[in-house]
Amino acid sequence: MSSDAYVRERHAIATGGGREIGAAIARPLAELGADLSLMGRDMDRLHQIAQAIRQHFDSRMETYQVDVTDQGSMQRTGWLKAGGIA
Repeated sequence: MSSDAYVRERHAIATGGGREIGAAIARPLAELGADLSLMGRDMDRLHQIAQAIRQHFDSRMETYQVDVTDQGSMQRTGWLKAGGIA
C-alpha cells in the first residue's frame, strides 16, 4: 500500500501547528488527503496556517488552542481524557 493510500481519509493531529515544524508536518499530510487537527497556543497563527493549507489541498481541518504540556488544556479540547488519549 502506498503512503498516500494509507493516509487518505485518516485523521492526523499536528501539535505545534502554529509554528514552522508543526505546519511543515501538516502540509504533506493534507496533500496526501488526511483530515487534520492543528493544535497550538496561538489561535491567530493556527487560523492563518489552516487557511493557507486549505487554499492548496482539499482537507478538512480543525484548529484547537491548546498547550500540549498542560493536561487540563488537553482535556478541554476533548482529545485527552483522564488516563490517556480519547
